[in-house]
Amino acid sequence: MRKAVLVCGMTVGLAVFGATQTTDPNWAIMWISIALSGLAAAAPVGLVDPVVIAPKGGTGTVGGIMNFVKI
Repeated sequence: MRKAVLVCGMTVGLAVFGATQTTDPNWAIMWISIALSGLAAAAPVGLVDPVVIAPKGGTGTVGGIMNFVKI
């Protein structure tokens, strides 16, 4: 399920290319909005990584390290 959400969200994120094909600002904003909604749907999949990669009982530690490094 995570892979499907990630792939679908990133695919919808490709809608940003629609903004490059128009000269109308309203259409450009629409395409960018669609792309950002797809990317916003795909982004939380990355928050599951600590649960997947951490050893049992180490989820908090791995999550804390990942959040520290993101800064």
